[in-house]
Amino acid sequence: RVAYAKAEDRLEDDNDILITLGADPSPHVTSLKLFSRISRPACSPHYLARKGRLETAAAIAAADLLHDETRQGWQEWFSKSGVEGRDVGSGPVFADFNILATAVIAGHGVALCPVEVFREELRRGDLVVLSDISTDDDKGYFLTMSAQPSSAEARFAEWFRDQVSVKAEV
Repeated sequence: RVAYAKAEDRLEDDNDILITLGADPSPHVTSLKLFSRISRPACSPHYLARKGRLETAAAIAAADLLHDETRQGWQEWFSKSGVEGRDVGSGPVFADFNILATAVIAGHGVALCPVEVFREELRRGDLVVLSDISTDDDKGYFLTMSAQPSSAEARFAEWFRDQVSVKAEV
């Protein structure tokens, strides 16, 4: 059984492998980094065509913001970009990342998108990165399994890691 979970959601008897945001520091598990969680502001070309150029942090500050679970990401991004006083209290907060992804691709606003998660959408041109300023620079997605995995678990882990390996930097 494979599940997506937060790093603090330890492996349980019914989970052989977890895909986690963050590594599990427990000595009885192994966490293999899959890819980075670096997030940058992105929107669809349709949104960009409607709103015009969003080439500066100030222009992005005037955009419709879409939030993933909390508003903290945008607070961090505006702080790093030097924009002061931007109230991040507006715009929808999506509890499910897949719904956020659908909303940003559909042109409803600008979201902080993990570039490795969206690499295919970026490659196809479904999304456009608006800035090199990023958040979550120190975070990543990990495959977590027992420190002594079965041969099937080890083969799956190797196969899965190959499937999600970074082919090119976005």
